[in-house]
Amino acid sequence: MNAQSRTSLLFSGAAVTVRAPNCRTDLSFMSGSNYWAPERTGNHEEDGATGRRYANELADFMRRGGGPNILFFICKDMPVDRAAWGPVEISFFSSIALALI
Repeated sequence: MNAQSRTSLLFSGAAVTVRAPNCRTDLSFMSGSNYWAPERTGNHEEDGATGRRYANELADFMRRGGGPNILFFICKDMPVDRAAWGPVEISFFSSIALALI
């Protein structure tokens, strides 16, 4: 297993290894080994719609048997500086949260 296919985390003093999904996906927001490479238009409404579409795409992938670990890898590849987040990321997570309630 190469370094890109696993990531170690520390939870409550115990190391945990999170493995990348075993399959490559055709999710439109992925690019190569980057799990988060969204398209942006600069238009707030269009980018918000894109984020919602990405969330629905991810939910469909996970319902078809895609592992839940993929969400971790998507988050890991998002900008660390939350000030760099825009309508795509905000709508993506809002849609995921709404689907959970």
